[in-house]
Order: sequence, then C-alpha cells, then structure tokens
Amino acid sequence: MKILIEQKKLAEMLNMAARAASKGTNVVPALAGVHLEALNGTLTLTASNFDMAVKTSTNEVEIVQEGEALSNAQYLADFISKLDTSPISIELTKTAKLAIKYGKSKGNINTLNKDGWVSPKIDGEGFIENFCVKSKDLKKALEAVMFAAANDHFRKVFTGVLFDIKDGVVNMVASDTHKLAWYTISDVNNPKEGQFIAPTKLLKEVIRALKDTEDLVTVMSNDSTLVFKMEETVISIRLLDGQYPDYRAIIPATTHEMSMATENLRSSLERIRTLPQEDKLKLPAAKFCINGKGEIKVEYTSDIAGAITEVIALEDSPSLEEELTVILNASYLQEIARNINTKIHIGFTGPATPILINGEEAVAKYVLVPMR
Repeated sequence: MKILIEQKKLAEMLNMAARAASKGTNVVPALAGVHLEALNGTLTLTASNFDMAVKTSTNEVEIVQEGEALSNAQYLADFISKLDTSPISIELTKTAKLAIKYGKSKGNINTLNKDGWVSPKIDGEGFIENFCVKSKDLKKALEAVMFAAANDHFRKVFTGVLFDIKDGVVNMVASDTHKLAWYTISDVNNPKEGQFIAPTKLLKEVIRALKDTEDLVTVMSNDSTLVFKMEETVISIRLLDGQYPDYRAIIPATTHEMSMATENLRSSLERIRTLPQEDKLKLPAAKFCINGKGEIKVEYTSDIAGAITEVIALEDSPSLEEELTVILNASYLQEIARNINTKIHIGFTGPATPILINGEEAVAKYVLVPMR
C-alpha cells in the first residue's frame, strides 16, 4: 500500500476514527487499531470497539499502490496531527512498518497483526432505515436534550436518549427523573415508526461528527445497533436495552404561566452561580418568589460567599392571590435556558408540582421538578 494525501485531511479522518478505538494497555491490540484500506481510488479508515464503530472515507487521495494496514489508532493520530500542513506519503514496507514521509523528514510507525480484526457490520441485511434528516437539525435536537439524561442510574434507560418515531415526526427525549427534555423534529424523510434508546455517552461522539449544514444524515438500526450515515462518515453505536417510561404522561397540566426575556434569566442565573457552596455536593437551590405583579425575585444563598437577590421583569405575568415560592435547581434551569432563544415560557401550578418550560418554538419542551 502506498498513498499520497494532504496532512490536514488525514489528521481529520484519524481524529474521527480514533474515537472508536479502544484505549488502555489491557485491550485486544486489534481493537486499539485503525484499519487503513486504499482501494478503487478511495481511502477508508475504520476503527471499532464493543460499543462503537467509525468508518470514514475520502477520494481526496492519490493511491499509488492499493493495499491495507492496521496500526495503533492513537499513536498514528497523534503523530499525523503534529505534522506540517503539507502533502505526506504513507507506504507499507516489507518489514510491516508504515513509512511516513513529510518534507525531508520521515517516520516509521509499527503496524499491528490483523489477527482479531473484524470489519464491523454497520449496514446491509438486518438493518432498516428509520429516517433521514438534515445534519444541522439532528445536531440541534441532540444538543437540546442530552444534558437532561443521567450520568449514571440504576435504570440504564435514563442514561440515554429515547428516539420515538411516530406520526411522521421524530421525538427525542432524555430524563434523569428530576428533569426531562423533549424535542421534536418534523422535517424528516421516510420516517418508520419505532422506538430505541441510545447511550448519551456515545451520542456525544456522533454530535462531534455532525455539521451545521443541510447535508442529509440517514439513521438506520437493527436490534442492537444504531447507525448514523453521513456523506463521508458512518458511525454505529450500541443501543440500550429496556423500556422507556411514557414521557407524554409526565408533561404537567399547569394553571399559571409567566414569560420573560431568556437573556435576563440567563444573566441572573450566571450571576448567582458565581457563588460557591462549601459542600461541593450540595445542589444549587434558587428560590423563585412569584408575586403576580410583573416581576419575580430570585434568591440564592451560599454558605461561604454570601447571598444574591435578583429581580427579573416579566413580559407576561400570572394572576395570583398570594405570593408563590418555588425552589429550583439553578444548574438544571441554566442548562434549559441555554437551549431557548428569545423568550422563555414557564407554566406552573404550585410550589411542589413540576413546572413546564418552553420557548417561542413548540419543538422543545422541558419539565423540571422543584426541590423540597
């Protein structure tokens, strides 16, 4: 195998593929590798572990001699990333080294034994096409819900994002039982009804590959795997087992509503969050005092730093007979506010009932459970 390719292009491809390679010392060598294949005018890089696989290809390469090689993904990615942005030559030598020439310099990177390497199955028989969507829309939807999933939970479904395809739209839902995020994508092609749950940890890698463009992404699945097929890159991730609760039943009916400029709420939350707590594990409780007089008071106290009281003007004010106090996790509310643009609407009933939050667009809904 011998190829000529621009350093920048190869570095991008290796950075993408290396995310799927196993890391550490006690792993099967082949799972720590990236497979390079130069064939029919295309260079394809593939890496996989037990949870994820990445295959990325390019025609922006000159193939002098077709062939394949397997090399440690992290070593190769780190080395190529440090080279100058100029054309480089890679050749597989008779001594099983990757001879890399860049300018007047050269390096020899060891290859791995291909025993144990199996090309991951990420399409073909057994897979169904679930839907096709613009890259920017999928990226926005994932970013809008993933923060609501749990980092760890005894019910693993709460560490993932639910994809619920129904009535011609794709609903994405995440929750840790204290907060819930629900985002709907309606501009989809060929949606097929079904449900599956993907781990948030692996979806973060998918987001890195998605672009803010109108390029189409095809989403496919089988019983255990979810596949995102982009123009040059295909990513497959392991699905979670389990039944997701009926998220529609969790959306609360509210009796009062208020709205305010999102930027005002964001700024207030940023200021109160500057005060640290002595106990790092203590949840950041912010007290919202709603008086029905066109404004709300936000009170926040730190054991070691002091206290802040913020007054936020309302654009729409609820009609209340007496002041109502709701205690909310400031960190959770801050995450929600980051995903809402101009105006934020908050629906509520009482101090202990869940609140419903959304923006001007009806595509996103958030539920937040008050603290006690």
